[in-house]
Amino acid sequence: MSSVVEARPAGTAVLLCDEDDCLKVLLLKRNPKLAFAGGVWVFPGGAVDKTDYNDTSINTCSLARLAAKREAFEECGLNVSEDTLYHFCKWTTPVEEKKRFRTWFFVGSVTLNNSQIKVDGSEILDYQWLSPLDAILAHRRGSLNLMPPTYMVLSLLTHFPNVASALDNLSNREPYDVCPKMSTDSESWLCLYPGDAGYEKGDPNIDGARHRTHYDTKGIQYVHSGADVGYPAMNLP
Repeated sequence: MSSVVEARPAGTAVLLCDEDDCLKVLLLKRNPKLAFAGGVWVFPGGAVDKTDYNDTSINTCSLARLAAKREAFEECGLNVSEDTLYHFCKWTTPVEEKKRFRTWFFVGSVTLNNSQIKVDGSEILDYQWLSPLDAILAHRRGSLNLMPPTYMVLSLLTHFPNVASALDNLSNREPYDVCPKMSTDSESWLCLYPGDAGYEKGDPNIDGARHRTHYDTKGIQYVHSGADVGYPAMNLP
């Protein structure tokens, strides 16, 4: 059995704005030629690197916050203060993957001004400001390729009418921490999450609680069967 690749610490900035009485979120399109998540729409972010270690006494979460700030500027030209980025969840790439990240997700706000957005043209090719619901609907139509962490964050954001309500909730909630286990069934690719009856053994066919995402031709679909899971639903405030 091959050894598990260590997950690199990383930070992602979920940047919000209010436009026309609607909360919108910034999504960036990764270059299809990239080995990791090519062609997928993501939030600005990337791995912690040596330039983030300007103070060796700070903890990993703070380093990830600095990485999120740096990547927001490098990928799309936005200068965001790390003091206004609030940690609300953490996702770790499944152990089955050869390239793994332990990613802290931070939420913050910016003023909508399209002239401020300048994608790097290399790693990032395009951007969109979308309402979370519009992003999910575009994903279901097949026009917006997403990964499960992005989909789950967008699902959570659909519950907030504006930036103030989103920041108030997400900055005060207990952050969830999840490392999916990958599996398949006869019709779809699966990610199993803590609390799913099959999570520990990585077996989606074990009877019991369901906490997973299905990914098939209809896009990502999240299943949380309720109180039997024992782990909070990641798409609810």
